Amino acid sequence: MKALPTQQRALAKRNALISAAEHCFAKLGYEGCTAKIVAEHAEVATGTFYQYFDNKDDMLHTLAEQWFFELEHTLDDHQSSPPTTDIEARLENSLRFIYDFHEQKPELHQIFEHRRNVDGTLADILNRGEAKLQQHVVQFVHALKLPNADLVAYNLFAMAEGVVHRHVFHSEIKQDKDAVIQQAARMLASYLHHPS
Repeated sequence: MKALPTQQRALAKRNALISAAEHCFAKLGYEGCTAKIVAEHAEVATGTFYQYFDNKDDMLHTLAEQWFFELEHTLDDHQSSPPTTDIEARLENSLRFIYDFHEQKPELHQIFEHRRNVDGTLADILNRGEAKLQQHVVQFVHALKLPNADLVAYNLFAMAEGVVHRHVFHSEIKQDKDAVIQQAARMLASYLHHPS
């Protein structure tokens, strides 16, 4: 990955390329997105793309890092709001937050998931990001003073992620978003009350 530029004009070009790449990957998929198309959408020369990125995989890595940076900071803000003692309500708030985040960029998220199996660097970025998210779940479960807290947190994270992914990415499921989130929160709260 190339070093970040320091001049404002160069940073603006790089940011325009990142925004254009996000749009390009979402609309054309991994195969259809090229450096030339990204540069055209950013209104810069193709050579400018290569000043800031080695290739489209390098761009995808940048998008993944930015994805988790935004998610982690938004999650920190979300968790700093006054907590409720109602576990089901806390789970519902967290599920809604995660759902909304995935719903914003579903095509890009799916590209990440498909490419992680063939791109070791991307897999490392995604694994590190997911580990940070899972750490938030571990802290939540430890605060409840449950036995086997790490295992409970692992299962809780996997179940929540499964619910969100299934509903956001599989359009054949015609369930109301609010109903899905509320039901999932009830099920996860029930699991937390009887984790063994």
